[in-house]
Amino acid sequence: MNTPAILEINNLSIGYKKAILKDINATANPGEVILLTGKNGSGKTTLLKTIYKELICMGGNIKIMGQNSYHISSGNLSKLISVVLSQNSISPSLRLFDLISLGRFPYKKWYQKLTRKETETIYSIIDLFELTPYTTNYACELSDGNLQKAMIARAIIQDCPLLILDEPTSHLDIANKLKVIKLIREYAKDKRKAVVFTSHDLSLGLSISDKLWLIKDQQWISGCTEDVAFNENVLDYFVSSDMKFNYQNQEYEINKPENHLTVRLEGNCNSIYWLKKALVRNGFTIHESSEIIISELNSNYIIHFKTENLTFPSIEKVILYLRNHLKKLFDS
Repeated sequence: MNTPAILEINNLSIGYKKAILKDINATANPGEVILLTGKNGSGKTTLLKTIYKELICMGGNIKIMGQNSYHISSGNLSKLISVVLSQNSISPSLRLFDLISLGRFPYKKWYQKLTRKETETIYSIIDLFELTPYTTNYACELSDGNLQKAMIARAIIQDCPLLILDEPTSHLDIANKLKVIKLIREYAKDKRKAVVFTSHDLSLGLSISDKLWLIKDQQWISGCTEDVAFNENVLDYFVSSDMKFNYQNQEYEINKPENHLTVRLEGNCNSIYWLKKALVRNGFTIHESSEIIISELNSNYIIHFKTENLTFPSIEKVILYLRNHLKKLFDS
């Protein structure tokens, strides 16, 4: 027996005065993490706003837990969808605990207080997001990163079937990005929630998403993340023609002229990784057939060419030598 979808999008058209994107069909199922991506201005935010009813559908329909969203009141919608926006307007006089507690507001009468269980859950989430030292801080005293984490914590406390996140890691350092993105995926899997998020950090977004919703050249494409990414050449789609994604090195590189210089690297240690990045940045291509071989031994770098073995103490010295002596090496 198939589990009913949390979100169904059927032949949807979105826009403002006129449709900017049509024929959108997609589902979000329990436990799925979905990356919505496309170039700036393609309609990502417009789609999200249409899902949570800030904008009306210009055609087709949206169903949430089997109900047509057109017939869902704002009060009931807040029990079905929790949203974290990239820019938040909140009262600076709210303390962090109170800000996160707002996630329980849809379930309360104006006179009702938090239950003991709700309070314990909020403190648990605060601890999970490493925000305990800031529990009594006002919102205006929080860093952008901690405020972002608090908003995500609030959305999780809201405990809705569908969680929508617009650039959830935009204000976070790399350590917090990895932690938050891991927490979001675990939340979806453990609690059987559907998560739809946008991100300009494409590699990080692709790494955790089960499905990819791609808006490409005013066309809607959706499916298994890896299938869509491969078939639509996603990693090259978002960069200009003078750059490309190197699948071997797993990072973006600037296209080089045809007569570029080649180097072969031996070893897989951390220092070789950073040497590779420096070489590529300085116009070299890493190639297995190169006559120039560089290896690492005891924190030194050794250039092997023909009968010569030259040792250098740093990556900078290697680059300087190759720049100044490469032609001489081949002429000798």
